[in-house]
Amino acid sequence: MSNVQDRPIQRDPTRSLVPVPVDALRPEAVCHLPEQGAPPLFIDKAEGIDLTTDAFISWVEAKRRVLDALILAHGGIVLRGFPTRTAEQFNALVGLFPGFQNGYAAGMSPRNKVTGNVLESTRMVEDFKIILHSEMAYMKNYPPRIAFFCRQAATERGATTIGPAREVLKRLPARLRERLEAHKIHVVRNYAPKGNSRDAAIVADAGQVGWDSAFFTEDRAEVEKICRKLGIEPTWNDDGSLTLVDVNEPFTVHPVTGERFYRNNLHTNRTAGGDWGTESCASAGERRPSGHFLDDGEPLIPQDAALIRNILEDIELAWQWRDGDLMILDNLQVFHGRETFSGPREVMVALLG
Repeated sequence: MSNVQDRPIQRDPTRSLVPVPVDALRPEAVCHLPEQGAPPLFIDKAEGIDLTTDAFISWVEAKRRVLDALILAHGGIVLRGFPTRTAEQFNALVGLFPGFQNGYAAGMSPRNKVTGNVLESTRMVEDFKIILHSEMAYMKNYPPRIAFFCRQAATERGATTIGPAREVLKRLPARLRERLEAHKIHVVRNYAPKGNSRDAAIVADAGQVGWDSAFFTEDRAEVEKICRKLGIEPTWNDDGSLTLVDVNEPFTVHPVTGERFYRNNLHTNRTAGGDWGTESCASAGERRPSGHFLDDGEPLIPQDAALIRNILEDIELAWQWRDGDLMILDNLQVFHGRETFSGPREVMVALLG
């Protein structure tokens, strides 16, 4: 498989943090923000404060409204130095926030449930770089927020990269923005036959994910029911695979701020050489190719796709995970991705309302 190569990250925002007075979180926590105003807001446990896990969960519950406001204001927060060590503790913490009711049904990234509402971040191979994106940007129904928990940081690299999404729309040329505004996005996704990826420790291509893994059920009728709920057109193929077609808008308005964001994956279709992107190609004579297409059935031209990818690379930020870090992002304001890595790495996610 031909993968996107790692580029130098623009900067590590933790190298130039400045204090931010958030009195409502004192004395248990102190806040810092990257000097240049990039997300996220870092919320560190204050020195000399001793919190048990139960006390930390109670503190988050008491400060929920403050944390909600900070996520909205800064695009995301990182809780660092607090006593979160297990998936069960992470599940208890995210359970204090509204959950995303549709879960990860029909999701494209290969991932299994860990416990409760906690999922693996992905099982994509470690030498595959995941470019910046909005979670479930290929669907009309998407989680407003996403939470990450680092149980074990990778030995080398392995950052969950982020980037301020408003920069994408700001930097899009007017002629490209106007072209996108005149179209809807037709998204075609293919899933392998049932059982294809069930026991796989890692997956080299998203098209290898079995439909039972993607929908968390082995019942075809249940899959069709979920698709009707989500407004997706399903087609069962002769080889037992499943093709989904979804029609979405290229831009999404934030439900709270009213700001408009680029939220789709038009720029991820593969070129003939297989470079760039995360979509799988159709097997000969089997099914429609996976990808993102305009109303006229054409993909974004390579030059425009490359332009958007270059914007995403320019705004990419990363810092090294620390064991126990917990990050919550506004899924429209801040995109996320993943560096390549080596060594053991365990990062989990939860989809929030």
